[in-house]
Amino acid sequence: MTDKLVWKVSLTGGEPTINPHFAQFVEFLSTKKSETFKVGVTTNGHTNKNTLELIGEYMHSCTISYHCENTDSTKKRILDNIVYLSKLMPDWALKINVMFHARHDYFEECKKVCEFLSDKGIKYIPRSIGEGVKSKTKNKLYAYDAHLYTAEQNKWFKNYWDLARGDKAEVGEPDVGHNIREQGRPCCGGRTFTIGHDDGTIEETNYASSTGFQNWYCFINLFWLHIEQQEKLIYHHQTCRANFNKTLSSIGTTDNTDRILKRVNGWLKSGKMPVITCPNSICNCGLCITKAKNRDDATKFLKEILPSVEPVYG
Repeated sequence: MTDKLVWKVSLTGGEPTINPHFAQFVEFLSTKKSETFKVGVTTNGHTNKNTLELIGEYMHSCTISYHCENTDSTKKRILDNIVYLSKLMPDWALKINVMFHARHDYFEECKKVCEFLSDKGIKYIPRSIGEGVKSKTKNKLYAYDAHLYTAEQNKWFKNYWDLARGDKAEVGEPDVGHNIREQGRPCCGGRTFTIGHDDGTIEETNYASSTGFQNWYCFINLFWLHIEQQEKLIYHHQTCRANFNKTLSSIGTTDNTDRILKRVNGWLKSGKMPVITCPNSICNCGLCITKAKNRDDATKFLKEILPSVEPVYG
């Protein structure tokens, strides 16, 4: 399989750059870097020039998340580091997530940061933030929401993504009772979605109109793998943590990787593999992963990914 796939290793956290072995590990991974093995890092950007140069030299990609709750001096340093790193990496390799807090002054600050990045020609994505705030909506699908943005803030998001899609800038007033999660969002990695609608039409877009996929069939386990180093746990995905049987749980530990591999190899040899039914009310990171509402589509998608494997639905 290694001659057909591009393996991507992402160093994330917490904050990976403060790990005392970060430099040593990055240099080790660089010896493995090739067209089929790429290494990226997600950081808060509050680091020193030596680390930035290490990232610029060895990392295939870098994502920096900008948060407004930092001190003014920290935020200035982060922006300076972003500009510095943008000169060390190609445009496509550096991405900034501007994390939009619902608090008015933070939200306005994030808008200014987006303008600053635009002026510098640096790619960014305005991100809504989900922190498990109890939902105030009547829709039971959304048991937990992101920050509860105002109608005006929701309108700003919608205007931004209408422009990004090439739509007209002026839009109607958003529903005041709905939060940004119900209005949808882009992929946090900036990817383009291929979306099939109930009427049979297919759409290419950079904005998903909803992030509620509870009880849908999802193939997160075929595209991601997350190792929680400090807990010695392995998950299909860092944030969604979906597992089979509609549970949120690890798939094993770093001490029993042989057992995990044996299980997966058993599925491949038998030609039958279980399919995850999403247990989450909201899809955070992982929105771009192949998913389907009905079994016919899910079966078709699995055949495209693994032609010799039949799905097993729980």
